[in-house]
Amino acid sequence: MELAPRVRRRHAHSRAALAVALLALVAVLAAACDDAAPSASPGATEALKPTPTPEPAVDLPVPDEDTATAQVLLRSADGTYDVYASVGQLQGAAASCTAVLLDTGESPTAPAYAVTSGRCVGITGASEVALDRAADTLSVAFDWFIDRPEHRVIPVTRIAWAGTRATDVAVLELAATPDELRGVGVRGWRPEALATGGGASVDVVLLGVPVGASPADIPEDERYLRLGICSLDADPVVINERAWLWPHALRNDCPEVLPGSAGSAVLDRATGGLVGLITTTTFKGEQGTECWLGRPCEIGEDGVLVLPDTSYAQPVAGLERCFGPDGVFALGGGCPLDAGGGIASLEGAPLAVNPRVVNPVSGKPSRSSWGTTVVAAGTTAAYRYKIGPLASTSCTAEAGYGAPIPVSAPIDDPLPTEEQRLLLCVMADGGAAADAAAAVVWIDATPPDERITFRVTGNRSKGWRIEPVLHPPELSLFRVKVGPAKTTDCADPAGYAASGRGPVDVAARDAPARFCVIGYDEASNPSKPAAQVLR
Repeated sequence: MELAPRVRRRHAHSRAALAVALLALVAVLAAACDDAAPSASPGATEALKPTPTPEPAVDLPVPDEDTATAQVLLRSADGTYDVYASVGQLQGAAASCTAVLLDTGESPTAPAYAVTSGRCVGITGASEVALDRAADTLSVAFDWFIDRPEHRVIPVTRIAWAGTRATDVAVLELAATPDELRGVGVRGWRPEALATGGGASVDVVLLGVPVGASPADIPEDERYLRLGICSLDADPVVINERAWLWPHALRNDCPEVLPGSAGSAVLDRATGGLVGLITTTTFKGEQGTECWLGRPCEIGEDGVLVLPDTSYAQPVAGLERCFGPDGVFALGGGCPLDAGGGIASLEGAPLAVNPRVVNPVSGKPSRSSWGTTVVAAGTTAAYRYKIGPLASTSCTAEAGYGAPIPVSAPIDDPLPTEEQRLLLCVMADGGAAADAAAAVVWIDATPPDERITFRVTGNRSKGWRIEPVLHPPELSLFRVKVGPAKTTDCADPAGYAASGRGPVDVAARDAPARFCVIGYDEASNPSKPAAQVLR
């Protein structure tokens, strides 16, 4: 289950309330992360290991209900949970996530900043970094309690930083100052480091706005701020999900992490510090392919491990050093975020591939080389790269990188044919390995064995509409053919359409008809043929 983003459904009275609140608040504010050690975190950015900064102990309010197995919808008409007003819903044209206001100091003129998941703002590349991007129609709705007649909806003026390289974070500049938000009771959270080592765990409070995949998860009129209590492992783990590699992920058992939860605040219950943002989960995830969407896996010396009902947060420690004395966001210095002066992204790397098979769309052999373009940032004119097994390759180790190559030349090494997961590391020539971009590629030589199912509507008198059900990555594309039931042989490759993703109409006059289908996974491996007879 991908957490970010999901389609947002808004009921009528919420739209009206939001519009009124937006107009009112805008009027008020208008004046205004050695190649061998996987434990060393492949692709890690070493700057993401700040010195812990203790915070004074606080007493975070929690409901009396059981918040360890389910999140509780917060009501704060009496002000009980007002401290959480600064965890809100990130709203866009077609997406919903959670965003958290940061405490960036006392500057009366600097803009306020919130943080969320990088994927929530459209940064989806394997190892992408984006600086100073337009925010389009994004806004953050604070005071997002179900029983508040008005919410504090603040437009996002720009995306100051967003990335999926070694982290999954976005820093959003808001159309308000911290002073103005504090004036309406919305106070930011201070990023905090965890004391790691010894396998310690920390009691944390989870705050977010999950919306779920459907009303069956959370009713549309109850998609407001929710709280859960859980345990978070202080020692980071390396996780892989699809092409993303996150070497500092914080494993936790937070309940009901659903679509919309991306960017949710993870607060240390003892100190009140912001220790992380939820990024992904296996909760209610699809069973099947390891390390794919909804099935993030942990990478270690023994290979990959998928833990059920487990979520992961990205640490935010050190983000407070990304703001100067004037409260304005700035890279460099002690800021742990990639300054974007080397490699911007990697494009064209395969997600899953089998060089031995034929592409079902083109009918030609599948790609046999990496075919990856390096997109440079700043004045970078050349890059260096290395490729190795995912479990034993570290992008942050200088050893193993090759000679400089002009950025105009792609990475086109031949792909192996043995099944494995590989890590591609690319660093700017003259840059630091700590800022290397990374991409995970799956050499998949195993045909899909998942049973193909069908959606069928219609009847003998009117005809049928039939559609095989997609289930990526094991069933990502189909080839189909239809013919008389008695004479059509699904095992005969002749007659199959080049590709098919939509429904097929079968006329009543053609009955009884045999509908044949071959499924293909993300690597273009074909399944055994399946059939459905229409009578």
